[in-house]
Amino acid sequence: MKKTFILAIVAFSLLTGCQVAKKVDEPLTLRLDQIIFENLDEGSDKLSFDFYIDRNDLGLSEPDNVGGLLMSSDLATGLRAKTIVVSYSDFSANCEVDFFPHRCEVDYIDGQKEYSLEIAYPNGEIFKKKIVVQTNEPLDIPKISFPIEKPTQGDLLNISFKDVGATEYEITTNLCHPYEDNGINPCLDEVYYRLVYDNGKLDFSEFGQSDNAVLEGDGEIITINSDFPLFFEESIKYRVNASFRDVNQNGVKIIFGSSDYLEFLTR
Repeated sequence: MKKTFILAIVAFSLLTGCQVAKKVDEPLTLRLDQIIFENLDEGSDKLSFDFYIDRNDLGLSEPDNVGGLLMSSDLATGLRAKTIVVSYSDFSANCEVDFFPHRCEVDYIDGQKEYSLEIAYPNGEIFKKKIVVQTNEPLDIPKISFPIEKPTQGDLLNISFKDVGATEYEITTNLCHPYEDNGINPCLDEVYYRLVYDNGKLDFSEFGQSDNAVLEGDGEIITINSDFPLFFEESIKYRVNASFRDVNQNGVKIIFGSSDYLEFLTR
């Protein structure tokens, strides 16, 4: 009877998240999971980093959340941070707390590698940590080299852009019509291509369109010649997003991204 009672108390404690803090050298540690570095065409570069939290003082760790199926509310009470703030220099911003791994996004400054984090919990506990985020050179902009002028109505879709050595490219062309004041995006007409490297060869992905398009590449310029006719009333917009995915020696996933954008108005 005594053993049964003890087991019941342990089970209840795990389910309700009741933990007793213990003295350890580092009560809280961080596990860097992913780095995303975006070289943007229309603004400052963005750096995001995702991390898990280990509460060593409580013997608790956030589990790997592949696919983001779990929320912080699913975790034991001791793991539910109230706020996470990232700062450096004169910059400060809130990080993600409702989902994990937790993401912080900052304006990238060349040479900036160390960021301060303040993690607060509902019971008043506050932990201050430093996290070092190593990045390589940013991915070059996949500069659009064709078209160089507005296509005429009915022209077939053709686009060329710089090959920046990415592992994936997303190419989107939006055909825009007059806005009718009905809350509907007037640029919903879209042609989308996704290119991926497979066995060292760049090809169309099954998750994008192909519509008898022909892909050409010489290692410097990538060209898509399509049989899709272009009809638009207000404007036509082209965007190329490039990304390079890798895993560093510490097992941290790294995504480098860059993009270019081009728009032609009808008037």
